[in-house]
Amino acid sequence: MVAIKGTFLADVHGGLKLAPEQKPLVTTDQHHGDPETTSVRYESDFALDKPLTDVIVVGNAVAPWGRPVERLVVGLEVAGATKELAVNGDRHWIDVLGKLGASASAS
Repeated sequence: MVAIKGTFLADVHGGLKLAPEQKPLVTTDQHHGDPETTSVRYESDFALDKPLTDVIVVGNAVAPWGRPVERLVVGLEVAGATKELAVNGDRHWIDVLGKLGASASAS
């Protein structure tokens, strides 16, 4: 098995440069808190079968002109492949007519 990992910093124009401090390889999944009640923050860098490359972005979305928004679409382009996702403000789980649902986004 070969594992290669690089940590990069993005500038305001989307350019990347190698970060002076490189993050270590993750040997087991790391959660946001208690593994039984929180999502995975970083997956293990090791897998028995990984036919493609993972690109993981960890950061903060900042709305244009610093104005609060409930939702912001962000994107990433690597080697001509583009992905977009919607970033929501902080939310929490609530009871919606007896079913579990997400609260409105905090702006």
